[in-house]
Amino acid sequence: MSKRVTIFTGSRGEWGYLRPVLQLMRERGITFNIVIANMHLLPENGFTYREIERDGFEIAERVYMNINGPDDLSWPKSLGLLAFQLPDIYARLRTEIVLLAGDRAETFMAASAAYYADIPIAHIQAGERSGHKDGMVRHAIGKLTHIHFASNEDAGDRLRRFGEQDFRIHVVGAPQLDDIKPERLMTRQEVAEKLGIELAEEFALCVVHPTSENPSECQHYVQWIDGACKAANLRQLWIYPNNDAGSAHVISEIERIATDKTCAFRNVNRRIYLSLLQHAQVVIGNSSSGLLEAPTVRTAAINLGQRQQDRVAADSVINVPDVSPVSIAAAMEMLRSAPFQQRLQAVTNPYGDGNSAARIVEILETTVLDAHMRNKFVQE
Repeated sequence: MSKRVTIFTGSRGEWGYLRPVLQLMRERGITFNIVIANMHLLPENGFTYREIERDGFEIAERVYMNINGPDDLSWPKSLGLLAFQLPDIYARLRTEIVLLAGDRAETFMAASAAYYADIPIAHIQAGERSGHKDGMVRHAIGKLTHIHFASNEDAGDRLRRFGEQDFRIHVVGAPQLDDIKPERLMTRQEVAEKLGIELAEEFALCVVHPTSENPSECQHYVQWIDGACKAANLRQLWIYPNNDAGSAHVISEIERIATDKTCAFRNVNRRIYLSLLQHAQVVIGNSSSGLLEAPTVRTAAINLGQRQQDRVAADSVINVPDVSPVSIAAAMEMLRSAPFQQRLQAVTNPYGDGNSAARIVEILETTVLDAHMRNKFVQE
């Protein structure tokens, strides 16, 4: 059954979830429209809509929503602007189902607008836990969602405990693993030439996002990572954070520590990021990529703080819940140990086998959007 699918995305991270799925949808002739907002349209985040276009996809709608302000009120006001515009966009595109990914606030707005417009919702990466405010948003999206695409059994079981019906839950893996293929990744020399940097030395890939609970704390993360990398004689490659509250403070700290052994980029495309991840000695910070993608390329991750708390973690992840210079240094020491390196070489990724997109597209094609599927009232 052919369906008109609207895909919404507001951040660079979601494109990794969506691109393999959309490539396969395009190959199978499924009609879809891409709607973008937020980070994709901001120059300070590198105009990431360009990556979508470079991948050969047409953008149907661009939603300008961002209000800049000195306090936490600017972000909810921006979300209100997004929510105001989406119902008309869904109507113009004659949307029959909305496909979403992840756990960001703008994704929740897209889900809310679809739900109250009586448009079914499919959600990639449903049911996972994390320790950040976005973790609560993911579960809120789940209560509005009609078709759940869970990355592992842990997430699927959690959806059932939340009262979601079995027929809605599909454990398919994480589609962002699908494009981690040797033929797609770049050699160390190729990525160095592309970025115009020297990568002969060992390096750490560093990604720190602010947390809503304590934005200033993540400035200290940058300082402490810098100290630990220098002590370990690791070059630092920093990727700027998402545009969450507190990101400007993190960026200013990254710029403050800049030296000839520290490079920083507002954004890099997904192929470059995955290639850097493959060649790095460690990915360090609080990005989900350390838990989701890094195990596939067998790169160690030092996961700091509460942002990814309670996510399923492979043996390649060193969790540091209580972050300090001492605890980061201890994690670096563990990283270099022979037992950890042996464990790293045998790691398997708990988020899937790299064949998730085919499962997702098959379910989208075959699911009938009848009254039984549309009725989200929990059956007692």
